[in-house]
Amino acid sequence: MAKKLVVAILACLLLLSAGGAAWAADAPLLGQDRWINLVEALGLTDQQAEKMRQLNEDHFKIQSVKRNQLQELMFQLRQLSFERNPDVNKVRALQNQIFKLRSEIRDNAFKHRAEMRGILTPDQQVKWDSLRGQQMNRGQWRFAPSVQQ
Repeated sequence: MAKKLVVAILACLLLLSAGGAAWAADAPLLGQDRWINLVEALGLTDQQAEKMRQLNEDHFKIQSVKRNQLQELMFQLRQLSFERNPDVNKVRALQNQIFKLRSEIRDNAFKHRAEMRGILTPDQQVKWDSLRGQQMNRGQWRFAPSVQQ
């Protein structure tokens, strides 16, 4: 009786894993369903695409440095949580630095979106806003306010 139960359970698991593997083969790669070719979606010219690509690259470099700085500050603050009597002034100073850096990152992102949008024609801007709305509904650009000019 126990052998039959074990065999039945193993057979069920085998069928479930085979079904899962078949489903996974057809499933899109992580993020694949969220990727959008902006050149095609917005009908960008070669000049627009190059300007946007360069703006995006510059923004990435700046934000990467700031995010690394933020990560370091947050690590320092976490390390203070392991001290028996942490220096309150040091904690507050780190919290203020973190707040300031987060504000800079957010402001840079807002400025970047405005610059990107400024490259577009009015019709492309409408499409851009529509795409941003779709992405926000999918969890991307979740905290990014819409940029209107």
